[in-house]
Amino acid sequence: MVQGKGRSSVVITSPHNTQFFICIKEKKTTHVLDKIRYTPEDMETEAASIADQPVKKEEGVVFGDIWSKRERTYLCRVEEGVQRHWSFGRIVLVGDAAHKMTPVGAHGGNCGIESAAGLANALHKHLRLHPDHPIDDTTIQQAFAAYQRKREPRVRNFYGRVYKATRLLSYDNWILWFVARYVMPLMNSDKMLTGLFEDAESVDALAQPLRARRFKDLVPAKTEMRQSEGLFQTVVGLGNTVVSVMSRVLQGTMAMLDTTVKSKQQ
Repeated sequence: MVQGKGRSSVVITSPHNTQFFICIKEKKTTHVLDKIRYTPEDMETEAASIADQPVKKEEGVVFGDIWSKRERTYLCRVEEGVQRHWSFGRIVLVGDAAHKMTPVGAHGGNCGIESAAGLANALHKHLRLHPDHPIDDTTIQQAFAAYQRKREPRVRNFYGRVYKATRLLSYDNWILWFVARYVMPLMNSDKMLTGLFEDAESVDALAQPLRARRFKDLVPAKTEMRQSEGLFQTVVGLGNTVVSVMSRVLQGTMAMLDTTVKSKQQ
């Protein structure tokens, strides 16, 4: 992941190609029903604005060089949010249809896979407990409701993390800029991420694959992860509080100055 003012980038490599996902902060908040569509000219404009951004600094490669050799491009809005209702009748939502996040951390894809497993578990549980019961609308709706009850808290946890990380990496304010540049490098991000998958959903009806135990310090690693994660949440929370307080103080100061000016004019 690459940090930047007003934008952040996710780079995914493979033996045959490299994919760039660039998140750009819009000038104003829009709604999904606004149905905004971007033109090829809009895409060229955005690409030109970051053409000088280094990609491989030691070799002098910038984004403009990559852009000139692109194979496929697409510019679209990325919605963020979690639906209140994930089902209606026999229709159920899974993945981005139920919970949409930015590409930061690739957690949206992971949550989609977990939700598919969670839905399979909910349906299988009802079939296993009531093998002779007909699969009527009531049974289906109960399974869908159980699926959302179990998945939604974990999904909202991930959504909140991705929401904050997206704004952190794009320097949404000066406190987040400071945290991204000088605090995050001091944290053990690997151990922070490890803890996120401890309670991951898996398909109950499938046997888990056997794995050799490669790490002997699993418990200490989890402990350190939680300490680092707690520090991260504390710093970001304090940062947001400081920004909010300073913003109110500044607004109050401007109001006082405005009052003083009006008083002198009178």
